[in-house]
Amino acid sequence: MAVLAAFLYTAIMGIGMFYMKTVQGITYGDPAMMNLFWFILIILNALNAFWVTRYFGWQAIGFRPLDRQQLLWFLPSIAVLIAMWVVCLSGLSQTSLTAAQWQLFAVAGFTTLLVGLGEETMYRGIVLHAFLTTHRVRWAMLVSAIGFSLLHAVNVFGGVPLLSVPAQLVMTFLLGFLFASLMLIPIKYEVAPN
Repeated sequence: MAVLAAFLYTAIMGIGMFYMKTVQGITYGDPAMMNLFWFILIILNALNAFWVTRYFGWQAIGFRPLDRQQLLWFLPSIAVLIAMWVVCLSGLSQTSLTAAQWQLFAVAGFTTLLVGLGEETMYRGIVLHAFLTTHRVRWAMLVSAIGFSLLHAVNVFGGVPLLSVPAQLVMTFLLGFLFASLMLIPIKYEVAPN
């Protein structure tokens, strides 16, 4: 089921890229891409929610109840992020951005959030955890990383030059393997004997 879910996710992303490029005339990386692509990402995230609730379960793919004591470790990161946002927004407020530029800024942030949520749910949630049931951790990490990498191959339909795709596939494979490792760190400590 996880392979089918990942295949459909990638196919819808590819169709979205193709539509964006051929029908709308917007190429990958163009700021105008954000005005269309958030809608495709909402569809993909809704599809993820369907797969998870119907076939997997939120806890089974890594969404566990929050441990308030562990949240203390995030306070330094949260403080840095808040400081960065204050500096960024104060700098932006001193520039004369148009309403359309502010809207693009907000849509880009929203789209980025949807990209992260969708890809992490699919590849580090559904795919990685489905293949972990075989108790072969490296195999699960490899499948998750390959799926994540292949997702980015569809960027060619959005106008990414064909010669740029292999480098993007290698980078996303390596990042996918890293992200899978990071996802598994809490699991390792949960199952380790105390």
